[in-house]
Amino acid sequence: MTVGREVATVRKACFMLAVSSLHSAATKTEKHLFFVAKLPKALCHYMKGRVIFMQKKFNKTKTLVTVAVLIALNIVIVRFLSIQTEVIRISFGFIPTSLCSMLFGPWIGAVSAFMSDFLGMLVNSKGLAYFPGFGISEALYGLSYGFFLFNRKKSFISIILCVLLQTVIIDIGLGTFWLHILYKNPVWLILSARSVSALVMLPIKIFGIKYTWEMIGKRLTSQNVL
Repeated sequence: MTVGREVATVRKACFMLAVSSLHSAATKTEKHLFFVAKLPKALCHYMKGRVIFMQKKFNKTKTLVTVAVLIALNIVIVRFLSIQTEVIRISFGFIPTSLCSMLFGPWIGAVSAFMSDFLGMLVNSKGLAYFPGFGISEALYGLSYGFFLFNRKKSFISIILCVLLQTVIIDIGLGTFWLHILYKNPVWLILSARSVSALVMLPIKIFGIKYTWEMIGKRLTSQNVL
């Protein structure tokens, strides 16, 4: 009887050990299966994050390249293809400046406009002294284009309001003030010359900005180039 009980006890212990081993193996298998099941999802999340990161990085690169091209275009137009004296400047430099602000916003537009003026003076000053006030004016051009036209409908009304504000405050107001500080000429003389050039450029700016957006800006945004 004693031997029989011992055999039964051993059998029971072996059975319990086998059950425990099977349970442990099943638990480990379940954990492995859970990990394997979650792996594709985790991998997808990781790849999605990497794609978003690379896309943002690529978009930043495209933005920098496009802004650099517009700055270079502004320098060429203003410094080599414009009519400029000590008092007035007639050029189409507003086209790359406005396009930059309409595509990328007021702050990037302001910085690019300021850099265009600064770098342009280094490339070709046309015998004129550099004055930071004109850089401030250029930055305000970029800022105003962005506030009126970035992520907004580029209607003639919006463009006219923007250009009118620029003409009164920046072209005639600040421009006259900067020139008076720089050359000490009578204010009325500077004001009359600046007013004439500003009025001449007013319709050119309005139609130039409108058709620049229609022919270039709208295509760039609709085709997801930028």
